Amino acid sequence: MIRALLIFLLSYGTTLAHAQTVSSTCSAQDSIVGLYQEDASRLALRKILRNNLAYKDSVVIPKTHVDTVLNAMLAVYNSNLAARDTVISLLDIHTFPHPVMNSIIISASGSLPWMQQLQLGNMNTGDAYVDQLITKYHLTFDRTFTIFNPIVVLKSDSNYNISALSNMFEAINGVQYAHPGSFGGDGNDIQDSIHTGHVELIYSYGWGDCLSGCINRRFWKFKVYYDCSVEFAGSYGDIFRYTGIKEIEPHAISLYPNPFKDNISVEGFQAPFNYSITNLTGQELIKGHAASNRIENLEKLRAGVYLLTIQTKSKTSIFRIYRQ
Repeated sequence: MIRALLIFLLSYGTTLAHAQTVSSTCSAQDSIVGLYQEDASRLALRKILRNNLAYKDSVVIPKTHVDTVLNAMLAVYNSNLAARDTVISLLDIHTFPHPVMNSIIISASGSLPWMQQLQLGNMNTGDAYVDQLITKYHLTFDRTFTIFNPIVVLKSDSNYNISALSNMFEAINGVQYAHPGSFGGDGNDIQDSIHTGHVELIYSYGWGDCLSGCINRRFWKFKVYYDCSVEFAGSYGDIFRYTGIKEIEPHAISLYPNPFKDNISVEGFQAPFNYSITNLTGQELIKGHAASNRIENLEKLRAGVYLLTIQTKSKTSIFRIYRQ
C-alpha cells in the first residue's frame, strides 16, 4: 500500500491527462457517515452563505443540502481509487473548521440576570426567550471571561448556522454582540460545487507555516455522478513528496491562560524567542526576549485586546490575546 501511494504521489505532479471513473456507492455504516457529517454540514453552510440563499437566516442547516454533499463524500470514500487512498487513508483530509458550527460567543451587560446565571454556568437562566434558545439548540456552558463586558461561550452537540443564531441573541436588549466561535490559521480543506450531472469535490493538503497561511498546497479533484460513480479528474498544485515515513506533526501552538492576568505560557513554540505586544492600532507596548516558554510581567497592560507577535529564527506568528 505505501509503495503504491509513493508511486502515485511522485508521479502526478500536474493534472492527469486521462481521468479514471469507477463505480461506487453513496451509503456506508453509521461510523463512516459520522466521520463526514460535520464536513457535509459545513460545505452546505458555506454554499448557503456564499450564494446568499434564503436559508442564510435559518439556524438549522437544511438536510437536503447536507445529504447531497455527504453522499458524494461517501462515494469517494467507498471508491477503489489510488487518489482516494491518498486523501483519505494517507492524509485524512477534512474541511477546515470555518465557519464554526457548534460554538457561540456572547457579550452582554453584567447587570442582566440571565447573563449572571450563564456566567455561573447555570443554563436555566430564568429568561424565557434565552432559555428557549438554549433548549432548542442544545446549548451548554463552555467558559466565561470578561473584556469590558462579561463574555460567555456556549457550545452545542449539533451543527448549526451560528451566524443566524447570533442574530437572535443580538436582538436581545443588553447584548453587545454575539458571533460564532473562531478557529485561527490555515490547513487542509475540502471544497465542493454542485453541477447538473455531478458533484465536484476538491480535497486540498496544505503545508508550510499554516498557522500564518499555508505556503504550499496540493489539490485532488473528484467528480461524483448521481449514480454514485466517481471520476478522479486529476491533481494539481505544489508537488507533494511522500517520503514513506510518517513524520511527527509539530504540536499546535497554544497560549494559556487567555484571557491572562500577569503572564502567558506558550506551548508548541520552541524557546528562546523574541516577542512583542501591540494594541489593535499597531502601537508597540511591550517587547522582550523569552528564555523559557513563559512571557511574564504583563501586569502593566490595561484590560483589553492585544496582538502578541512571537518570532524565532525561522517563524513569525501572531496571536490575539486578552488581558482581564
